[in-house]
Amino acid sequence: MKSVRFYLTVIWFGVLVLALALAIYVKIAYRNQATPIGTAHEVPAQVLGEPTEPYSGSRTVIVSLPDWNKGQLTLRNVTFPLSPGDVPLNTAIAILVRRTPQFPQGTKLLGASLENGVAKIDFNEAIQSGMSSDDEAAILRSLRKTAGQFSNVERIRILVNGKPIDSLGGHSDEAGQMMPVER
Repeated sequence: MKSVRFYLTVIWFGVLVLALALAIYVKIAYRNQATPIGTAHEVPAQVLGEPTEPYSGSRTVIVSLPDWNKGQLTLRNVTFPLSPGDVPLNTAIAILVRRTPQFPQGTKLLGASLENGVAKIDFNEAIQSGMSSDDEAAILRSLRKTAGQFSNVERIRILVNGKPIDSLGGHSDEAGQMMPVER
């Protein structure tokens, strides 16, 4: 009789250890899983009011993420929610920087402003460090398309630490000019 109780205790202990191991595995797997913030789908350009003023409602912004398909650059529009107080243009560009691996490591959005239809998008100097010509093309097109969702943005101008630049990655002088948005 004593041996049956012993075996039941060992089995019960084994079940508890397995349950604990499974719980730890699930927690680690869930933590390492990328959290989808938006859903990918085509969305037409929309008007969100002033893109550089905080928004007080519950709306969304569209971020155009670059995607290489068979050697051709395409953009995948992903919708992200705006929280009250978010500045739509700043929020959209900040999400683009975080979610696009083509941006050089350490790139930070310092701010964005709108003046006479030109969105001035200011980054830190990390944006100019080491990128391929494909990465530069992907970044520029994504910025133009993401800013193009706002009807009162006609062109974008990229700044680094508040100053105009000649080139983003050294492959094209397009970034040194005011670029028309893509709708």
